[in-house]
Amino acid sequence: MVDTRFRSCRWGQDEQPEQLDAAIDAWRQALPQAEAGSTMQSSRADRLGRLLATRYTHTGDVRDLDEAIAALNLGCASTDDLATRCDRLRYLGDALLERYEQSAQPDNLDYAVSALSEAHRHSGKPAIGVSDGERLACVRSLAAALTARFAMRGNPADLDKAIDVLQHLRSAVSDRDRSSARR
Repeated sequence: MVDTRFRSCRWGQDEQPEQLDAAIDAWRQALPQAEAGSTMQSSRADRLGRLLATRYTHTGDVRDLDEAIAALNLGCASTDDLATRCDRLRYLGDALLERYEQSAQPDNLDYAVSALSEAHRHSGKPAIGVSDGERLACVRSLAAALTARFAMRGNPADLDKAIDVLQHLRSAVSDRDRSSARR
């Protein structure tokens, strides 16, 4: 078995491009070894996608972003819990939004809105345990994607939805703050 955990940890500590490249290669080798459709395959694909997205942020190579999107999409396919699915969908949505900004392809933006909308629906469920920071990141990404789609198509429903999710977050934060003050 490929020692991907060690290599990815080294990347996080050293931030040397060689370690990132080695970690990506290791995860590429590990991915096909997992059973198709399994949570193991999903986890490995998600990790590979995140590493490729990291390399894209350093190099700007769109091929890394495209491969990251494909891997992140596979990473969303099989997850055991909604909190993990929410996190993966948000990361996929962010990558798709970045791809839209690079290519101006409406399909990328529509898919980003779809992924981020599903992540947002899950993030509001207290039972799944999404942190406030993750929930805020999800709302921010969804609002950005909806605003970009409004700018592209001019559909007021997109702008209305962006405002709704931001207002919903504001009221949720206010409710939480009031609840904390009573304790």
